[in-house]
Amino acid sequence: MKKCLNLFAAILIIVATAPCLSLYYSQAGNAQPAQLTEEVTEVSGSSSSAASGSGVAYPQRSRPGRVAPVKNELNMGSPSAAELDAISRVKLPANFNPRKSIASSVKNLGSPAGPAALSRAQLQFLENKSLAQAIPASIFYSLKFPQWPVAFNVPAPLSSNNIFAFDASAKPVLITTEEAMKQHFREHTAPIKNDQEARATLAAYLTLAEIFAQDGMYQFSTSEDDMKILKEDGGTTISGTSNVRPVGGNSGSIAAKLHIGPKGNLTSAQHSVNLQAGMRPICQSTKLLDPDILVRRMAEQDILIMGSAAKPYLDEQRTKLSPALQKEIDRVWARIVAEGR
Repeated sequence: MKKCLNLFAAILIIVATAPCLSLYYSQAGNAQPAQLTEEVTEVSGSSSSAASGSGVAYPQRSRPGRVAPVKNELNMGSPSAAELDAISRVKLPANFNPRKSIASSVKNLGSPAGPAALSRAQLQFLENKSLAQAIPASIFYSLKFPQWPVAFNVPAPLSSNNIFAFDASAKPVLITTEEAMKQHFREHTAPIKNDQEARATLAAYLTLAEIFAQDGMYQFSTSEDDMKILKEDGGTTISGTSNVRPVGGNSGSIAAKLHIGPKGNLTSAQHSVNLQAGMRPICQSTKLLDPDILVRRMAEQDILIMGSAAKPYLDEQRTKLSPALQKEIDRVWARIVAEGR
């Protein structure tokens, strides 16, 4: 009888922890987050576990109650001075607001019964000198959906990472794939007259390529000084890389090559992505006040290792957690800033 009771208890533990353990192993093995198709709610009396990027399993104790519903609406944000200058540069119609145009174009995407994915999207103007030089007649915005700690099924035709382009026509052009980005870049790049413009064009191309390689946790850097130019009878080939900053275990690079015809036209653009994902946020912020001091220390260490790249995750989690946990998040973030992580 005692053996049967022990076996029954073991089965209950496995059943309770299996969903989060499978989430962790899918992340560790594929460097991809699991996807959520329904809004997450807290259920009274439930418990589970989750694991950090370091392999530490954190017990997850939920509190009674339900998460308040979130309106499925994109936060447009406000334009910066540089953005307003760019809008003026491309001669968009008076009083035209690209942010409002983007919000309007995605307003009705997604099912009312599904997750409020649009509310989690991040809209950002691409303030980039090289991009403005390579394609002076357009301005660009990125629309990204968080992929950690849980990725959502993004409503079609959007993808996790998107680009919106505007020119004087004020019609938004949605770019959701690398191939579509390459085509748009080739068709709209200004004629390239010298080596300096060739370097700027490659830097602009890498800026757009980074968006589709981004999972929210990479930090990229590109140096025009490291670019290589090869001149031939058929034109010029320029190559270079965007390197990942080695923070939180991240590494790798994006290598790109452009071919410029004899008349300065961009004839081809290609790139390859070789990235290795490091630590990713799962539930560490909710464990900063765990009763187990070892769990608290491991959760804080995970966040410190991720460093400034964890800021969007921490900001989102901060809106959901108790004042005591908000205070802990603020304390850990202060450490990240003070230590330059």
